Amino acid sequence: MDKDFVRDQNPTPIYYIYQQDYLPDYVKEAAFMEEEHVRELHDIAFADKVNRLHPIHSKTAAYLSGIYLAGHGENSGPVWEAVKQACEYYGVEDDLEQAVTALMADPDYTKEASEETEKWAVHVQWNEEEVGSYYPINTPEEVKIAGVNLDQDYNRGKMPVEIFRAGAKNIMKEAHEQGVPLNSIPKSVQENGTERLPNLDYADLMLYTRKEAGVPEEGMEIYKRCIKIAKEAGTDEAVETAVSIWRDLDTVHDIDYLKQANGERVPSPQECFYTGMTVDELRKTAQEHVVLKGIMIPHVDFAQGLDSNFDVIDREFSKEAAEEIKGVLKIAYTLEDNGMTCNFHNGEVINMNAALEDLEDWQQNRLLHIVSQN
Repeated sequence: MDKDFVRDQNPTPIYYIYQQDYLPDYVKEAAFMEEEHVRELHDIAFADKVNRLHPIHSKTAAYLSGIYLAGHGENSGPVWEAVKQACEYYGVEDDLEQAVTALMADPDYTKEASEETEKWAVHVQWNEEEVGSYYPINTPEEVKIAGVNLDQDYNRGKMPVEIFRAGAKNIMKEAHEQGVPLNSIPKSVQENGTERLPNLDYADLMLYTRKEAGVPEEGMEIYKRCIKIAKEAGTDEAVETAVSIWRDLDTVHDIDYLKQANGERVPSPQECFYTGMTVDELRKTAQEHVVLKGIMIPHVDFAQGLDSNFDVIDREFSKEAAEEIKGVLKIAYTLEDNGMTCNFHNGEVINMNAALEDLEDWQQNRLLHIVSQN
């Protein structure tokens, strides 16, 4: 599921409960919740922490998240359990149970919700009117089976790598949301279904796979040039262009990704280019570190380096510069009598890092010196 009641412009389950007059007074009286209200919340304020979906930071949010999930047939798995636990904490579990019972008791609604939420790993557009859907992933058992079958079908040459990777991503997403053990998902599905950053140095290393697969020297030069251009451009678009050209070149040179070359399978262009840090790892690292002059400093160490308060900044900088720097630090840190505390909300450390980068060069150098000395 890629939406929640905040992001969905038409949260049908909640409209239904409202029409049936099941909404508690505390929900009716609460302010309307929009994306901007949850944007700065920490990951732990969401039932789905990885995708930051289904907020549970208040009893109203937990109740509405529960209605939305149940109304879309998502009333099982770790995300649902997180919502239920939040409702129990706020003492509104009976309200949620009553509303969910009302939803499930309406055969027209449950039929519509079931049809609306049926999930498949792979969708293929055969023509303008016909779309084929394959590998159901509605339950943990289906996710496990889908992973095994997708892996087997790909290795039998039944689908191109692009469809395999798209299916793998959907399976891994559902595996996370439904609490499916990763050891029950084939390794190739895990690797291709996990979103990673580009790694052009690795693509350089993988050039030998094309040479061993029989690509002539003039063809190898084009593969190399694609990587060179992507490195010089330094953009996501340039990487995608390189991947696309590699794919076309592979077709021209009859590269078979399932064929063994010197005992090794030939990796697809996506497998060559996208082997860097996972997106989840990057977000976690970005939240936990202050970046100053290209140096990553754990946010706790950064606070300690400033004597755990802002006094050192007042001593070391002019009044105007000190106020500017303190304004930047207050994006992610709270000044208290006994020191500095990092708010550690998602986005705040990242936003502070961007503001630090905008400081004058001498200010950054001086600040880094202060932190490193303490």
